[in-house]
Amino acid sequence: LDAALREVSGAGARTPMGVPLIPKALLEIYVRAPDADEVVTAITEAAQTGDAGDGKIVLTGVEDAVDIRSGSRGGL
Repeated sequence: LDAALREVSGAGARTPMGVPLIPKALLEIYVRAPDADEVVTAITEAAQTGDAGDGKIVLTGVEDAVDIRSGSRGGL
Protein backbone atom coordinates (compact mmCIF):
# COMPACT_ATOMS: atom_id res chain seq x y z
CA LEU A 1 0.00 0.00 0.00
CA ASP A 2 1.32 3.40 -1.04
CA ALA A 3 -0.65 6.62 -0.67
CA ALA A 4 -0.39 10.35 -1.34
CA LEU A 5 -2.76 13.18 -0.40
CA ARG A 6 -2.68 16.45 -2.37
CA GLU A 7 -4.62 19.68 -2.09
CA VAL A 8 -6.10 20.58 -5.49
CA SER A 9 -8.80 22.85 -6.94
CA GLY A 10 -11.55 21.67 -9.22
CA ALA A 11 -15.17 21.52 -10.23
CA GLY A 12 -17.51 18.75 -11.26
CA ALA A 13 -18.64 18.00 -14.80
CA ARG A 14 -22.00 19.69 -14.18
CA THR A 15 -20.44 22.94 -12.92
CA PRO A 16 -21.18 25.88 -15.26
CA MET A 17 -18.24 27.58 -16.98
CA GLY A 18 -16.94 30.63 -15.12
CA VAL A 19 -17.72 29.27 -11.66
CA PRO A 20 -14.62 29.51 -9.45
CA LEU A 21 -12.81 26.28 -8.68
CA ILE A 22 -13.19 25.01 -5.15
CA PRO A 23 -10.56 23.42 -2.90
CA LYS A 24 -10.60 19.63 -3.00
CA ALA A 25 -8.40 16.73 -1.93
CA LEU A 26 -6.84 14.24 -4.33
CA LEU A 27 -6.03 10.94 -2.67
CA GLU A 28 -3.93 8.45 -4.63
CA ILE A 29 -3.74 4.94 -3.23
CA TYR A 30 -1.84 2.08 -4.83
CA VAL A 31 -2.86 -1.42 -3.77
CA ARG A 32 -2.55 -4.87 -5.24
CA ALA A 33 -5.51 -5.92 -7.42
CA PRO A 34 -6.86 -8.51 -4.95
CA ASP A 35 -7.23 -5.74 -2.33
CA ALA A 36 -8.93 -3.17 -4.60
CA ASP A 37 -12.57 -4.03 -3.85
CA GLU A 38 -11.99 -3.89 -0.10
CA VAL A 39 -10.28 -0.50 -0.38
CA VAL A 40 -13.06 0.90 -2.62
CA THR A 41 -15.68 -0.28 -0.13
CA ALA A 42 -13.85 1.30 2.81
CA ILE A 43 -13.43 4.66 1.05
CA THR A 44 -17.04 4.69 -0.17
CA GLU A 45 -18.44 3.89 3.28
CA ALA A 46 -16.30 6.59 4.91
CA ALA A 47 -16.76 9.35 2.31
CA GLN A 48 -20.26 8.96 0.86
CA THR A 49 -22.68 11.68 1.95
CA GLY A 50 -25.17 11.32 -0.91
CA ASP A 51 -24.56 14.94 -1.95
CA ALA A 52 -23.08 16.16 -5.21
CA GLY A 53 -19.32 16.44 -4.91
CA ASP A 54 -18.69 13.23 -2.96
CA GLY A 55 -15.98 12.48 -5.52
CA LYS A 56 -14.98 9.60 -7.73
CA ILE A 57 -12.85 6.51 -7.34
CA VAL A 58 -10.87 5.65 -10.45
CA LEU A 59 -9.39 2.17 -10.80
CA THR A 60 -6.51 1.68 -13.20
CA GLY A 61 -3.77 -0.89 -13.59
CA VAL A 62 -0.12 -0.26 -12.82
CA GLU A 63 2.18 -2.00 -15.26
CA ASP A 64 5.33 -1.70 -13.18
CA ALA A 65 6.86 0.23 -10.30
CA VAL A 66 10.53 1.17 -9.83
CA ASP A 67 12.05 2.07 -6.46
CA ILE A 68 14.33 5.03 -7.24
CA ARG A 69 16.69 4.41 -4.31
CA SER A 70 17.31 0.72 -4.89
CA GLY A 71 16.33 0.32 -8.54
CA SER A 72 14.18 -2.70 -7.66
CA ARG A 73 11.14 -3.29 -9.81
CA GLY A 74 7.70 -4.74 -9.37
CA GLY A 75 6.78 -4.00 -5.77
CA LEU A 76 4.19 -1.55 -4.61
